[in-house]
Amino acid sequence: MTSFQIVLRMKNSQGFANSTPAAKGQPTLRLLYERALSAWKWIAHKRSLQLAAKRLRVAETIQLGEKRFVSILQVDGAQYLIGGAAGNVQLLAVLDKAQDAQSVLRESARASETL
Repeated sequence: MTSFQIVLRMKNSQGFANSTPAAKGQPTLRLLYERALSAWKWIAHKRSLQLAAKRLRVAETIQLGEKRFVSILQVDGAQYLIGGAAGNVQLLAVLDKAQDAQSVLRESARASETL
């Protein structure tokens, strides 16, 4: 028996049967998958923290023409209807959760008639 065979038997008996130079130097596919998964979870966690920290959100915007728009803003759970034109932004209405769009339009029409 050669010295190489003796060393090989010792490695096999100690549980190093799969410790080839290629397996030692290169990470396995499973290790790469686990690292990629943990990195993905970390990124998702950081993103959820960023989203939770934001207090202001544009729920919807409708363009009414050149440089004119109407938007619904959400700030700490409250909703606001704002309108804007070139160089001007104005609060149109404070929206209740129970209030629908038709009632807001009726109220704004009444308010504009009184002016």
